Amino acid sequence: MTAAGPGVGLVWGPLVGPFSVAYLVPSIPLSARSIAFLDRPKEPGAAGGPLYQDVITAFAEAVGAARRAFMPRIVGGR
Repeated sequence: MTAAGPGVGLVWGPLVGPFSVAYLVPSIPLSARSIAFLDRPKEPGAAGGPLYQDVITAFAEAVGAARRAFMPRIVGGR
């Protein structure tokens, strides 16, 4: 995909917690506008899976602490 033009990257990590915010947030380039990832199934009625919730929180805290200029679009999947 990178030969065709769009910038694409991969970060590999565990699907079950705990995961390290200290490693995740800096591993995503500051220019990244969208992030997609796979998560284990969510509980019925939940807003998102456990990993989705952790990733949203990690990036929101990074924006709040001024370590990132903006919140990327984050999309989860199973």
